[in-house]
Amino acid sequence: MPDAGHAGGRPVAGGGCSWDDGRMGTYVVLLVMVLLVGLAVLGGLYAYLTRERVRR
Repeated sequence: MPDAGHAGGRPVAGGGCSWDDGRMGTYVVLLVMVLLVGLAVLGGLYAYLTRERVRR
């Protein structure tokens, strides 16, 4: 059975779980991307502010 775990572990019935598999995946990816970008911006700002404070 090479294609056993291809459907994400759930059988895609066509209507019930299909939108769940499609749209929720994109939402999760978007949420992770936004969180990573926010963390990067906050980390950069924190490092920049602490560096400026140390310089004075």
